[in-house]
Amino acid sequence: VVVAPSTPDILACADGVLTELFEGLNRMTSFAMEVIDAVPEEKLLVPFTEAAPFIKDSRALVAASIRDNWFGPQALLDMLEHHQALIATSVEEFAAAHDEGAHTLKDTREHIQRFLVSAGEVDEGFPDFVTLRMYRVACAPLKAHLSGKAQDIRARLLRGVAAEAVERSEAAKARFDAIIKRLQETSKDPEELQHLQTYAKGIKDEVEELQVELVSTQRNLALLEDFHFDVTPEDVTTFWTAFGQPSIVSRAQGAALQRQEDERMVFMHRLEVDTKECVGDVASLEGEIGKLEGYSDIKNSEEYAGNVSLIEMQLQQTKERAALINSREKLFGLPLTDFDDIKRLEKEFQPYETLWRAAASFNREQPNWMHGPFVQLDADRIEADVARWFKFAFKAEKSIFDGKEAPKGVAGELKRDLEEFQVYIPLIQALRAPGMRDRHWAKLSQKIQVDIRPDQGLTLKLLLESDIDKYHDYITEVSEVAQNEYKLEKTLETMKGAWRELVFDISPYKESGTYVLRGVDDVLALLDEQVVKMQGIRGSQHAKALEKEVADWATKLNYFQEVLDEWLRCQKTWMYLEPIFASPDIMRQMPREGVKFQKVDALWRQTLDAAAQDPQVLAVMQMENLRNSFVSANKELDLVQKGLNDYLETKRASFPRFYFLSNDELLDILSETKDPRRVVPHLSKCFEAVCGVQFRSSDPDELRAGGKHLDILAMVSGEGEVVQLLQPVEPDADKNRGSVERWLLEMEAAMRESLKHIGGRALEAYAHSQRTAFVQEWTGMIVLAADNFYWTRDVEEGMRSAGVAGVKKVEEKMKGELVDVVTLVRGQISKQVRLILGAMVVLDVHNKDVVSLLIERQCGKPEDFDWNSQLRYYLHTPSTDAPWHRKGESVIVTRMMNASLAFGYEYLGNSSRLVVTPLTDRCYRTLFGALHLSLGGAPEGPAGTGKTETVKDLGKAIAKYVIVFNCSDGLDYKSMGRMFSGLAQTGAWSCFDEFNRIDIEVLSVVAQQILSILRAITLGLTEFDFEGKMIKLDCSCGIFVTMNPGYAGRTELPDNLKAILRPISMMVPDMALIAEIMLYSEGFLTAKILSKKLTGLFELMIQQLSKQDHYDYGLRNTKSILVAAGALKRSDPGMQEDVLLYRTIRDMQLPKLIAEDVPLFNALNGDFFPGLEIAPTDYGAFQQALEKALEERRLQKDEVIVRKAIQIYEVKLTRHGNMLVGQSCSGKSTAWAVLEDAMKALQKAGVAGYEAVRHYVINPKSLSDGELYGQYDMSTGEWLDGVLSRCMREACADESPKQKWLILDGPVDTLWIESMNTVLDDNKLLTLVSGERISMPPQVSLLFEVQDLAVASPATVSRAGMVYFDGADFNWRNVVRTWASTCALAAHSEALLGLFERLVGPLLGRRPPAGTE
Repeated sequence: VVVAPSTPDILACADGVLTELFEGLNRMTSFAMEVIDAVPEEKLLVPFTEAAPFIKDSRALVAASIRDNWFGPQALLDMLEHHQALIATSVEEFAAAHDEGAHTLKDTREHIQRFLVSAGEVDEGFPDFVTLRMYRVACAPLKAHLSGKAQDIRARLLRGVAAEAVERSEAAKARFDAIIKRLQETSKDPEELQHLQTYAKGIKDEVEELQVELVSTQRNLALLEDFHFDVTPEDVTTFWTAFGQPSIVSRAQGAALQRQEDERMVFMHRLEVDTKECVGDVASLEGEIGKLEGYSDIKNSEEYAGNVSLIEMQLQQTKERAALINSREKLFGLPLTDFDDIKRLEKEFQPYETLWRAAASFNREQPNWMHGPFVQLDADRIEADVARWFKFAFKAEKSIFDGKEAPKGVAGELKRDLEEFQVYIPLIQALRAPGMRDRHWAKLSQKIQVDIRPDQGLTLKLLLESDIDKYHDYITEVSEVAQNEYKLEKTLETMKGAWRELVFDISPYKESGTYVLRGVDDVLALLDEQVVKMQGIRGSQHAKALEKEVADWATKLNYFQEVLDEWLRCQKTWMYLEPIFASPDIMRQMPREGVKFQKVDALWRQTLDAAAQDPQVLAVMQMENLRNSFVSANKELDLVQKGLNDYLETKRASFPRFYFLSNDELLDILSETKDPRRVVPHLSKCFEAVCGVQFRSSDPDELRAGGKHLDILAMVSGEGEVVQLLQPVEPDADKNRGSVERWLLEMEAAMRESLKHIGGRALEAYAHSQRTAFVQEWTGMIVLAADNFYWTRDVEEGMRSAGVAGVKKVEEKMKGELVDVVTLVRGQISKQVRLILGAMVVLDVHNKDVVSLLIERQCGKPEDFDWNSQLRYYLHTPSTDAPWHRKGESVIVTRMMNASLAFGYEYLGNSSRLVVTPLTDRCYRTLFGALHLSLGGAPEGPAGTGKTETVKDLGKAIAKYVIVFNCSDGLDYKSMGRMFSGLAQTGAWSCFDEFNRIDIEVLSVVAQQILSILRAITLGLTEFDFEGKMIKLDCSCGIFVTMNPGYAGRTELPDNLKAILRPISMMVPDMALIAEIMLYSEGFLTAKILSKKLTGLFELMIQQLSKQDHYDYGLRNTKSILVAAGALKRSDPGMQEDVLLYRTIRDMQLPKLIAEDVPLFNALNGDFFPGLEIAPTDYGAFQQALEKALEERRLQKDEVIVRKAIQIYEVKLTRHGNMLVGQSCSGKSTAWAVLEDAMKALQKAGVAGYEAVRHYVINPKSLSDGELYGQYDMSTGEWLDGVLSRCMREACADESPKQKWLILDGPVDTLWIESMNTVLDDNKLLTLVSGERISMPPQVSLLFEVQDLAVASPATVSRAGMVYFDGADFNWRNVVRTWASTCALAAHSEALLGLFERLVGPLLGRRPPAGTE
């Protein structure tokens, strides 16, 4: 609602009036000129200009008056705010929304009253015109508009109520009419009468149901009457007609029951008459059957058989009539008439029927068999009929007709006739065998010296007259041969027929525009089966007559097999090469192979296009020159593939880090060689910490132009740290253009040279810089190296100068430095500096502990064991060149015991460091010793003991590239060999996680591969033979494996592998020490006390809380709490440290606890942190968004769901993999879905810290491991992407801030979850059998919906955050409320809820007796 005209309009109007006034004054001549015709000095009466002060003042005065008086109209507008619902409502939209929703009459009444009251208040509270000082406001149009709108809403809603009432009334009337119509029906027989009587007596429930409907209709009419709605006469008639129907039905029911009783009496009389007639018919039939005993002449069998058929028909009719009479007697409640005589007559009649039918049939058929065409005789049917008749005749003569001479004589005579004919049956069977061909008849004719031709003139009589029965044995022999040959013919025909219906599955292949052959298993199975069967046929003695046909089909099958073998081989190679040679860059780099592939590609497309037109197997196999085409294509593809493999191997040999990429990833890089910018996203696959680069230019047009603009000046880590390169890398220089491996080699060299240069300068700067300032000025990993170098130097100088006293001075100095660093951590610093300081605190605390140990053990010499056993840093000037340094160049080296390792200068970003415990030190020493002895290392132990992380941290300590690979039983020796080849040439370290999951057969080969590398290192070779190929060797490479012994699916390592992998037993680390140091690194001053409280609390929780499969109090759980505490401290620096940790423990542990453990946990937490009372966290807008999301999903505002959604959000802040544990119907899916909706809404509203979410839902148990993670198709060799790997790749490739959730909804077991160990731990890496490694960015996370973790290993449980959904929290009333508000009966929701409360509530509260199920 607005006031018109508005203030600007009024100001403009007033200004226009003043302007006209002033212009008019300017046109008025002076009085002297007009009256006395004088000539004054001024011709105008009042001469002035627009700039005159009084004009400006007038305008300002008028404008001020207009504005000052505007408060009156504005006050009117403010008064109307109370009626904003009526003002803002659109009649059409509101009515449409009301019609779509399910609303009760009470809701409708409230809506109408609300709008009418609002309109009435406006009408009464506002006069038609209001004078407000200088304004007169006309309110009448607004009042009329709002009154009309309220009336329109009233009319629209009431029309809906009236329409609903009319619809119900008409429906009720229609059902009443149907009842009356049914009551008025008359019955045609007693059965129908019974149905009508049952219906007439049982209409009470239906009528009462309709009366309830009419009562509801009356409520509609009452609402219409209350609001004085005009109902049309037609509708009134409809209502009253419906209301009058129950009385009409009642009268119709009475009339129907009386009429049905009259009909019942009539039917009972008719039944009595029918019963008497039926009894008479039975007596008559008994006489007819008695006459059959006198039939004795077999020659009259046809006539007697006709009489028998007539009697059979009459007997059947009488039987059915008797059954109907009995059923109606039962219907009327009368005694049942005894018709047992009918069964007796049936039994007596049956032998006569069989006898005369058999006699008639034989007398009718025997002449046809003797004199009819022999070629039309059915030997099997004749044999079956004669045998059946003879069996009956024999039995009838012996026993059935014993004492009855006439039928007994007939049976005997029939038996003798059949015996006479039976002697001819073998002859008929032999000569009418289906395999008898002309050649067999010719052999018979030659034998008996009579020309016999199987034509229409040949009869059994003629054969018998030619004395053919004398040659019975020869005929049988020929017939058997014919039958065996016939079986072979049928087998061949069946084999051919199987191919006629077989069709190839020829499907479009991706976006290639052509087809591929799929699903050939059925074809191959049929082919193999028939090839074997043909070998048996060709060896049969009866195949000679079919020799040509058999040979032709065998040749065809062999051809089919050769074609399919060549076809599948060609397809396997073509499918692999097609996407590769679709890249113009690859075609340019491999022109010769490209031309060959294009030739094969053209042949493939031509062949498959033709096959797709007619995919019937036989039609495809008849294509001209098919086999030779595939043979020649395979020869060409072999050359192409060899060229491609040589090309890839050349690229890998040029830049060995390519060995750590799958072929597809490498080809992706090689296909983008023209534009270095498109290679940058792949850099993190070759350089662990390089996630981006800085080019010389940032202008898009200059970058497209290339040249010097594409020079790389700096590396950028995933944390955002920028490291300037000493020498720019020139990807688009002439020497590097098109050869990505060359500028990547330059990148690798530039990385090391730059870090060496930065390291040298940093070591010089450290000596004369403030330590706190130094940290903020240099690259993170160099800061840590310099810190360790000067720590080593200080300790050794202190030892040399003053022994133990010198070491004590170092300790005092370190304490001060540590306090300075912790103070800096607590201040406002950048993210990069905070990361450096966190790692620095971890190392400084360890170094201080080492110094304290030296003092405790009185170590005062650099040669003492306790000092030598520590990891120390020195500057070294080598006397020879090495892969990573030149002769005379100062570089950092690390030493431990008698072993030393050169600092690798591999850029590893600005990452955190592992807390060094005595267990870590022991593992470091063992691994150092293993490398010194040219061995591998094998940390093994239970989950959560830091095996993988220790190997990775040692790599960080000496700046080595550590490649973590999660092993599975799908790995083969070729994949492992490629990985080892890359390790040997790059000097990188490997950490094969879950190594003992690999199959024992593969491990045996892997042992030989590792042994060949270690032997070459021992011999100090620079090149060695690896699997038949000479490769370069960097002796600083390391091979480490980690194992969880004793878990399901683990393999015992072969002895030859155990001998070259030095074992390290990893047990539970010192949790208190780890917690203390991590708290220090996060800026906690009371870290020692708090760490003891944390570990003590966890020890008591392990002892006193219940044992649940999803509980874990190990290292990963502790770390997640410490990380969360650090984040909370940064967000609220002023909070007490004990309060902060108490709150973090509560918020992180409560989500996983079952209801029974919560009170005990709260008590334990209170004991360790006494006197602390923390108010519940206020989630404000977040909680409101969750409640609104529930409302939008038309769900109830369930406190449990809101709480669980908040818990999911909080655990996701510290863990990227989380499990929602609980029974079905406990709200798991609803909780994450509501959280997703809330985050989208908050992000849309611009609330910081929330991003929109995209989710992928997968049921892992509905898929095999291959379908989940990907596998090679064994028949085509094609890599088939898995569902999870594809979703993961798509989610990780999306660099937008939108969160991506992969939700795995299904049971967790060791069959598939173990392959995700490196995904769930800090590596955040999915490794596939193809060699691909997919790294998870921060915006991607995993959610598991599981019922329990009964079969999950500790390794899995420890890696995931947990939110437990207790079935006891399930509120069935919320489910019922949601259903009642959305179902078809929503108008009766209150009544439904009352029924559920009264009936269902008590049932759910009951407990079954003990011992029952």
